[in-house]
Amino acid sequence: MEQDKTYSVRWYGPFETIEEVKTFEKRNPKIECQLYLINGYRPRAKYSSYYCGQTQRGVNKRLSDPGHHINDCNRIEAIWIGSITNMIDLSKKDINIVEKIITAQMTETYGSRFVLNETNTLFPKYNVFVLNFWHNKDCLRLSRYKQYTIPSEMPDVIGHEYEKNIDTHCLFSAGKIKWYKID
Repeated sequence: MEQDKTYSVRWYGPFETIEEVKTFEKRNPKIECQLYLINGYRPRAKYSSYYCGQTQRGVNKRLSDPGHHINDCNRIEAIWIGSITNMIDLSKKDINIVEKIITAQMTETYGSRFVLNETNTLFPKYNVFVLNFWHNKDCLRLSRYKQYTIPSEMPDVIGHEYEKNIDTHCLFSAGKIKWYKID
């Protein structure tokens, strides 16, 4: 049986184009991003759609793939790219788990009809905690967020609790973290 796991994700953005993501990745080669969040409008849609994805080969390369969900949106509002920073031997399974927890939270936040993810539906059979830290394109931590953006609506702490004896899964979250400067 797996032990509880905690993942720290540093998000960078918002980017408006794949080209901006590519430029960021070139300027910051030490930052390896495995996750991305997309917020955009599908043709003739009145409301935004959201997508959480993963990659092991660079976000700009993944977003440039033919048939990617980014092509479902004719107007991109924002792209956020995320790096899981606290794992030494980060596996594909770890990335899948983080994507699953974030996608589940997005579904709770925005509603399933606005989330484009259709895969990665299995929850882990152990407790998982995801800590989200938001940074701008210059890698500086954000303390304020524009209203109605992904960082303002996505909780900084997301948890998944698995109760083995009754085989149930619970998702919980704790809004925004209060930051205090300590001298």
